[in-house]
Amino acid sequence: MKSHFLRPFPVVLGLFALTLGLFLPTSCTKEAFNNPLDEELVEMIITVGGNTKTANEGDSTLWSENDQLSVIHSAPGATTFWLSPFTYYPTYGYNAFYGTVSKLSANNDWYAVYPYDASHTSAENISLTFPASQTQTGNKSTAHLAGEEFPMVGKAENVARSTDLNIRMENLLAVAEFKVKNTINKPITVERIEFTASSSIAGAFSVNLTGDSPVLTAGAAATKTVTLDVTEGRRLPQMEKTSSSWVSLPSKPLPGPRSSSRS
Repeated sequence: MKSHFLRPFPVVLGLFALTLGLFLPTSCTKEAFNNPLDEELVEMIITVGGNTKTANEGDSTLWSENDQLSVIHSAPGATTFWLSPFTYYPTYGYNAFYGTVSKLSANNDWYAVYPYDASHTSAENISLTFPASQTQTGNKSTAHLAGEEFPMVGKAENVARSTDLNIRMENLLAVAEFKVKNTINKPITVERIEFTASSSIAGAFSVNLTGDSPVLTAGAAATKTVTLDVTEGRRLPQMEKTSSSWVSLPSKPLPGPRSSSRS
């Protein structure tokens, strides 16, 4: 993900473009399907755009080898779902994921979740774990704001089978940015930030994707406190007013202004 892909307590959006029926073997065609539920395996390429990525390299955003998505589909409005893993294959194109699906209707609801998990068999109950502790290396570093601990979800409803598909994705986690200044009579180095909220913000959650927006429900072991350890932090001279240390602490989004931050 981009070095600043997550602002303080926002929901950041990206784009997933799912292209149906590409790279089919010679025995497959793009003919119209008359059956209400088709059993044939259909190959698909998912092309991912926007700032929803899983590794940071400076200001670049990259998908990593073997990254996978959970792609879930159902007939429109139905509660029977089918899960398919999609794997990042750069040989198919920039930001391309490959997988196969079956049980397709003439029209389908689609849900995409990063990272892949074999338990993601229902779009009404996606199990995800948000990190209760993280480590930031260096002042202003955002390298820790990426990877499988930063889930993304998206959906597209009632999409005709024969058309290409775009899914708009959102990151489920937000980030609080802390700007630390030294106002005491001795040098300091920020080594740890701890943040406690009034509701659960980390640990195990279940997510329902079938509504207008994702609904997150905290599990019994979820916690209201998240911590960030800082290594190689900036040493702040005593009573220094011009320099500061910046740290970024991820958590489940909290109610409040989208651009709010903590100092």
